[in-house]
Amino acid sequence: MRRTPRRRRPRDRRRRRPGVVPEDRERIFERFARGPRAARRSLPGAGLGLAIVAETAARHGGAAWCSDAPEGGARFTLSLPAAQS
Repeated sequence: MRRTPRRRRPRDRRRRRPGVVPEDRERIFERFARGPRAARRSLPGAGLGLAIVAETAARHGGAAWCSDAPEGGARFTLSLPAAQS
């Protein structure tokens, strides 16, 4: 007997995950900084990803930051100056 696959309703994971608390929004861009949930759960990672993004953006005259997303969760933004032609 052949099984029919169940239909799955799409999920927006951003609504299910909590955002970054305001007091951690600058700290998470520092080298080796990890969010409190990652440290508690022993999730993999060295805490370098966002630091690399922020340092690369700064070297190109830009910036990276974290804010609340309108739909819930966190929004990470990268801003770089427009290329000159």
